[in-house]
Amino acid sequence: MKIKILTILFLVVGTMTFQSCKKESSPSAAVNLKGRWDASSAIIEVFENNVSKTKQSKTIDKNALYFIFTDTKVELYLDSKLDDDGTYTYDQNTKVLTIKYSPTDTETFNLSNVTTTSFSLTEEDVVVSGAKTTKTVSQIDFKKQ
Repeated sequence: MKIKILTILFLVVGTMTFQSCKKESSPSAAVNLKGRWDASSAIIEVFENNVSKTKQSKTIDKNALYFIFTDTKVELYLDSKLDDDGTYTYDQNTKVLTIKYSPTDTETFNLSNVTTTSFSLTEEDVVVSGAKTTKTVSQIDFKKQ
């Protein structure tokens, strides 16, 4: 099963791979995800057998990709149109966001650089084909509106 956010990212920013190395935010008050969070930039990096082959970054247009979180529900919008919805949980300690779109469609994401106004969603996808291992690392930065 392909990761929904990764698929949407490829639709939004095209075929690219990237990774951003940013200093982790210092511990702070509990983060409340309620509200609208717009994707602002993305980085995708593709590795073949642990060697970086492609790294690209792109600014994401407003309304191209965003979440709206309520107490327990989340809606995912693509080009200002509702693409999917479901429920979510966020663990403040591990910074893990879990979105359940349906009983058989659940995604788990690591968040980094989490503040009350921004976070980065990071995903890794690994495909092994014979002697070739391809790893795609993507990071999407979100800002609270």
